[in-house]
Amino acid sequence: MSEKELEYEQLTDLVSGEIDRQLKERNDVLDSMKTQMSKVLNEFEDLTWHVQAKRSWMKSIGKISRDIQPTNPAAVAIHPVTTNGAVGGNATSPSKLPKLSGLKARKKIHQQLHRNVSGMLPPAEGVVSDARGVEGKIIFDKKLPRVANMEKRTDVLQSMLATQQKQMIWHVFVAPLRSNSVDLSSLLDSDAPSHSSLSISLFSMVKYRSTRGGVRGLTFEEAVLTGLASDRGLLLPEADQFPKLPPNALEEWSKLSYQALAVKVMRLFIDESEISTADLKALVQKSYNSKTFRHKETAPVVKVTEQLYVLELFHGPTFAFKDIALQFLGNLFEFFLKRKNAAKAPDAPKHSITVVGATSGDTGSSAIYGLRGKENVDVFILFPHGRVSQIQERQMTTVWDENIHNVQVRGTFDDCQAIVKDLFADASFKAKYNLGAVNSINWARILAQIVYYVYAYFRVREQGVKDVTFSVPTGNFGDILAGFYAKKLGVPIEKLIVATNENDILHRFFSTGKYHRHQIQHTSSPSMDICVSSNFERYLFALCGEDPDLLRQWMQGFEKTGELTIQGDLLKKAQAEMGSFAVLEPEVNATISQYHQVHKYLFDPHSAIGAAAAERFGFEHLADRSDAAVVVVGTAHYGKFLPVVSKALDVAESEIEQHPNLKALEALPTRSVVRDNAKTAVAQLIKETKDKRRGGKSLVGSNTLVTASIVAAAAVVVFFVASRARANN
Repeated sequence: MSEKELEYEQLTDLVSGEIDRQLKERNDVLDSMKTQMSKVLNEFEDLTWHVQAKRSWMKSIGKISRDIQPTNPAAVAIHPVTTNGAVGGNATSPSKLPKLSGLKARKKIHQQLHRNVSGMLPPAEGVVSDARGVEGKIIFDKKLPRVANMEKRTDVLQSMLATQQKQMIWHVFVAPLRSNSVDLSSLLDSDAPSHSSLSISLFSMVKYRSTRGGVRGLTFEEAVLTGLASDRGLLLPEADQFPKLPPNALEEWSKLSYQALAVKVMRLFIDESEISTADLKALVQKSYNSKTFRHKETAPVVKVTEQLYVLELFHGPTFAFKDIALQFLGNLFEFFLKRKNAAKAPDAPKHSITVVGATSGDTGSSAIYGLRGKENVDVFILFPHGRVSQIQERQMTTVWDENIHNVQVRGTFDDCQAIVKDLFADASFKAKYNLGAVNSINWARILAQIVYYVYAYFRVREQGVKDVTFSVPTGNFGDILAGFYAKKLGVPIEKLIVATNENDILHRFFSTGKYHRHQIQHTSSPSMDICVSSNFERYLFALCGEDPDLLRQWMQGFEKTGELTIQGDLLKKAQAEMGSFAVLEPEVNATISQYHQVHKYLFDPHSAIGAAAAERFGFEHLADRSDAAVVVVGTAHYGKFLPVVSKALDVAESEIEQHPNLKALEALPTRSVVRDNAKTAVAQLIKETKDKRRGGKSLVGSNTLVTASIVAAAAVVVFFVASRARANN
């Protein structure tokens, strides 16, 4: 190396180090600001709730009088925010408050309002320098509007709070940056280091867009309730708004419980103004608790060998990984609908949603258990007639809640999926019945699944593993896509392995670049018997540089011809991000048998495919790596597939211990309908069902329901009596 080159390298290192130091200092400042702002926003929420509660109380006793404006508006002295985010000074109380009989808390509320916003308002209209000339102070002298009743007062307060929140973002974040001569545009530049833009993303509301470019700027709520975009694209965060893990999160979050970690991860994608932290915590707790999930960790990680772990995602009510996403999604739907309906007049029509989904086995039952009994929600689940396992079918059809409707379609899963997409693409039908999606096309499902990749990474790292790879049984691509986004978030995942069965369209893509539709082959892993992966479009969007025009061209071509091919650098990029293996039936059986005999661990056929792919990857890449391991994503409990497992083990089904909850399904009565493979047939069923529901007619006769309840209760009693008798013997 020449002297000039050496000098240049030293100078580069010096400049780089100084930049890193300044960025770290800036992030520390912004973190402090974020903490202060979060606290104030929480106080705002508490205040708004308090005012609404007082409004209802006052109406009931008829003590409403005068308006919110003091007769002599007070000049409230407040201190501006310092550059380190601290708020100085306290607001003085108004000199005179309205005489609201019976509302002793009015003064306290008014004072709290001013305390909350003190120091946060930027210089603007209505804010002038202190007349006394006290340095560093400004005063608030803008009069509050006169309003006639308490309901309007509350609206005024809420409007003020919304405005003040926006002003706080300016004064807490932008103003300090400018006061320190920081070039804000350079931090927002797409080429800036990810950690420099991190704090900015924490203050920005994440908006959602369609992969095909026709829909942009949706809120999280809109994205969840929309499901499939009107341009047939899939929704995901705007290109420049995908969040990153906060500094030190890999250390600070590593010991969190599953529930606490879920709140942290989801908070990055859901703005505080849409769902408060308190509400988000409540949603997470309602979704992941001991009544819903049989394991205290929700998603435990089990060590099977030195280099193979299993992330067990089957401890939910339907014994499948989809419970984790759909328990959350069901509660999310209910939360949004209740909030919408709370703002409506008592006699006004209620907001409702019609959930339409297609399932190859697990999604349907998980969606049904996540949404059963939810107010203002109707659920229509389509599944291929005679092509799901007996237990999977019974998990769906033994649910008799009025809002649950099982539809067996004379066709394949891909036919069911096509019907769902066609219904969502019908703008008038979608609007009339307010269609919502529970399939993995719904962004909230992907978000919920990102959490368990972060959690599993922490659990395996605790075992001394540095390089963590995930092997994912893959059909619709939603599960592994969540892993891809976890890596994009900042989790240092070494590799993602796409594990397929004979329906290997994804393996062929990552091996050859050819994404070509083939005829479905029916296998022992029915949830993966898919010839077109509905979530793959999101990955293709990332692969093409988030170019909606190119993506739309690709997908329209594929929809016409059934073929899509990539080559060159794009194929190399895809292969660098993901490995892939196709596992055939003989290998599935051998894997189930081997792990049961050698390691005393029993896989279902889907998870066995993940284990077989993990072994192949390990042979190629981990032979001499004691600090590396593969995590198999365990997608289902073996008890859902006893015929397959018994065949692999060469024993009778009766010799395999079955879970009591699954065993009890055998005696329960079922309810479903069969329809032709046509959009019109399903659309007509939805119309007829919704019309009956609106008319107050029960879809299940009272005698039928009573009989079903008696049979179900008797079945449970007989089962447990028999179980106790066997135990005594």
